[in-house]
Amino acid sequence: MERTVKILVPLAEGSEELEAVAIVDVLRRAGAKVDIVGIGGKSVTCSKGVKIEAEVLLDEVGSLYYDAIVIPGGMPGAENIRNSEEFVSVLRNHFEKGAIIGAICASPAVVLDYHGITKGRRITCHPAFSHLVKHSFYSPDPLVIDSQFITGKSAGYAIDFALKLVELLFPPHVFEEVKKGMGLSHSHI
Repeated sequence: MERTVKILVPLAEGSEELEAVAIVDVLRRAGAKVDIVGIGGKSVTCSKGVKIEAEVLLDEVGSLYYDAIVIPGGMPGAENIRNSEEFVSVLRNHFEKGAIIGAICASPAVVLDYHGITKGRRITCHPAFSHLVKHSFYSPDPLVIDSQFITGKSAGYAIDFALKLVELLFPPHVFEEVKKGMGLSHSHI
């Protein structure tokens, strides 16, 4: 029996709902235990007005270990996540323990690069935030993997980003089953 892959997905007021739901949905299709954690409260109004109910609060996950932390973008969601000292502490702890760290859209620049977590690594982000990248090397590619980091460019790549996480975290047969279940061809990503 395969062990359960555990993922933490933080949401804050103004997070990008398309990215958040794509990440959670695709990873759960693969069999991951995904904890949606509310930064600042359990009920989150996302950037386009969709309300998402987080399943746990940050103080409930502080001592747990996850295989990956995956941060959706959206503004001001990325800033709200960045400004949470408690979340940044959890993020740094997981980074130091070798967990996969994923971020998409604004979050690679606004959260990861801002805190120097991706220092010296290649990352991508939404082009509107590329000027904020100071400690990392910006790439215009849609998806970038460098060491334990995976970054995605924008909401338009959310499914590809989530599928790449499945490919990194699960055996190949799980990746193929998820793609098949979603009606995607083998050449999709």
